[in-house]
Amino acid sequence: MCSVSNIPERRKTPPLRGSLVKWEYTNTVSKITLSMCLADAGIVRVTYFPGAVPEDEPSYAVSPGYSAPGAEIREYDEDGVHVVETSLLRIRIRTEEQKVDFYDVATDEPLLTDEGGFGRESKDWTGDARVWIRKNLQETEHFFGLGDKPCALNLRGKYFSMWGADHYDFHEESDPLYKSIPFFLSLRERKAYGLLFDNTCRSYFDFGATDEKVLSFGSFGGLMNYYFIYGRTPLDIISAYTRLTGTPELPPLWALGYHQSKWSYYPDKAVYNLVERFRGLGIPCDAVHLDHHYMERKEGFTWDKQNFPDAEGMVRALEKDGVKTVLIVNPGVNIMGLFMGTGHAVIFMPRIHRESAVRKNDRFVHVVPEAAHANFPNIPAEQIRPPAAYGGNNRSSWEHLKLANFQCQRLAASGISFAGADAGGFMGHPTPELFCRWMQMASFHGFFRNHSSGEFGGQEPWVFGQEVTSYVKAAIEGRYRLLPYIYTQFRRYAETGMPRRNELLAGGGVFLWRPSVRHSHS
Repeated sequence: MCSVSNIPERRKTPPLRGSLVKWEYTNTVSKITLSMCLADAGIVRVTYFPGAVPEDEPSYAVSPGYSAPGAEIREYDEDGVHVVETSLLRIRIRTEEQKVDFYDVATDEPLLTDEGGFGRESKDWTGDARVWIRKNLQETEHFFGLGDKPCALNLRGKYFSMWGADHYDFHEESDPLYKSIPFFLSLRERKAYGLLFDNTCRSYFDFGATDEKVLSFGSFGGLMNYYFIYGRTPLDIISAYTRLTGTPELPPLWALGYHQSKWSYYPDKAVYNLVERFRGLGIPCDAVHLDHHYMERKEGFTWDKQNFPDAEGMVRALEKDGVKTVLIVNPGVNIMGLFMGTGHAVIFMPRIHRESAVRKNDRFVHVVPEAAHANFPNIPAEQIRPPAAYGGNNRSSWEHLKLANFQCQRLAASGISFAGADAGGFMGHPTPELFCRWMQMASFHGFFRNHSSGEFGGQEPWVFGQEVTSYVKAAIEGRYRLLPYIYTQFRRYAETGMPRRNELLAGGGVFLWRPSVRHSHS
């Protein structure tokens, strides 16, 4: 038996703010409450609450600045189904079964419907519960997103974990990887929708890998709490998702230029010589990155006084020459006991090794190793907004060149446009042709950085001979000629959430930003 209530306002600290309409359906036997909240005509929050869980807990994914615009609705009942309609959606709630089905309001075509629906398995010894939901998988449906997963663009038929991992020397199909972005986009026959799973515990997505007719996702703790996002086009859906989770800051113009990096440039004389070589060859460069060797014993926010006796003077001199200094920081704390690094107290279990550390990476926070508290928040990309995101410690190979392009497209479809891979590859040494082609490709990525491990040799633009240098210089110069256009794209991205790279979302399959660029450079 279910009791139904329509709740136009919520209590003190809701995860959503603004003009909201909310419905609750409580099963009097299981004590599970299905809550459905309408944020606008195309954004619906669906949550399943056990009786002991407070309803309005904060969200790590939804931006504090997001205010729901609301929507005009029409609602009615038909044969045990409560129906809510907006200008975009027809939502059918099977109240007794606590299942929610989404349809296009104009065509009544099913978009996402429940198969087995919600499930929950309690773990009495921890007080937690595994939660999951099963949806019908459409025959012609394909899936994209989930951040930087290093695989083919289409996720159908695959299973993925959401648990941030610093995966050194990853390869195709490595999972999990650096960024936990629990958002995907479904595309099929001129229809699309997006789904954000708002849960910070270890979670998973199964796009028909276990059962080819079932889309399922869930977590090993926390709530079943997801946002269904619908719009007229895939770009509209990504924009709505980005506004929901928070639009980024507009990068400064120099950050959209070329970055030179290595593990590592030191001492300071090596940095001065590097910049002098760029200027001598007339190759544009806006930033030089310094990796761990600038630190004293690799401790964050310190300088090695022997290698950088006048760090402030060096930074000022480089800036005067038009080059910004970027410091790579991987803060870690070797502790046993209490850590207050994320606004939450995390208790480490006694079996953790002394060298364990809490790391803040590109888009998430995780604990290394996993012996730490199993429910440490797997905070998603929306909570920790970086200046730029990279694809991880890749390798100098043609396979990784392909994966780099896939990762950047996937990140754009996941709401992160300021992203790029380590051009040329971080590990190994590229062939001249591989380096040339990689730099040409990377000049179109949001974040254009050549980064490598120095133990394999140099990877600067001039290392591979005069012919390659000329081609790479031309690619970098081409980037700077397009900077006004790139900056305009990023401004639109920061203001509206519209992704900068949209060849995947536009369906063209062409490595171009917009059709107008193709015509002007054909």
